[in-house]
Amino acid sequence: RMIWRWLERHADHAPDRVALRFGDAAFSYADLAAEVDRAAAGLAALGVARGDRVGFLGHNHPAQIASLFACARLG
Repeated sequence: RMIWRWLERHADHAPDRVALRFGDAAFSYADLAAEVDRAAAGLAALGVARGDRVGFLGHNHPAQIASLFACARLG
């Protein structure tokens, strides 16, 4: 199974449960799924497609997780 489907299942069945904590912030599965949708759309608009390689340069941050799921969603 694709990793992004795991997130979608959790967002469908338990949208308000905490998926990720970062500092004082907590992100629900619905929040994380929405961020993944935005990130995947943004990457696709830049021409990223199945089979492409994408790197993440930055410190540990929720955007890193969203990027991982977004890339998985694009293939």
